[in-house]
Amino acid sequence: MLSRIIMKRHLFTFFATAIAAAGFQAAVAELPPYVYEERKAGAPEHLELKIVSSEVTEKKEGDTTSAQVKATAEVVSVKRTRARLKPGESIVISYGTITKRPAGWAGPSSPGVLTKDMKVIAWLAKEEDGTYAPVAGGQSFAQP
Repeated sequence: MLSRIIMKRHLFTFFATAIAAAGFQAAVAELPPYVYEERKAGAPEHLELKIVSSEVTEKKEGDTTSAQVKATAEVVSVKRTRARLKPGESIVISYGTITKRPAGWAGPSSPGVLTKDMKVIAWLAKEEDGTYAPVAGGQSFAQP
């Protein structure tokens, strides 16, 4: 009788842990594609850019490597702009991103690192400090 009670308690603990782990996995899962599309559709700035310069500062913590990116870009063409940008103007894009994650990690995608001479279509928002930041995570920059 006592062994049955202990066995039931262990099974309960096992299933409770499994359910909690599954819930946590769902909480950090990749976002569905429509979320990225909604963010891009609502982006104040939709631009084609050429990256003129890029400063990248990396930081490693355990199995994760993050980067702070500060890039200067020339506006090549304007699809949509709330900031009234025009072709030929320069903007500064500043953001943090994750460049390396631990094996088995799942979660929303991070923007890629912008490098000199890249040409990208970008979905951005102007920050209070005058710089611009990506609005659609890992889909904020695309090849033209």
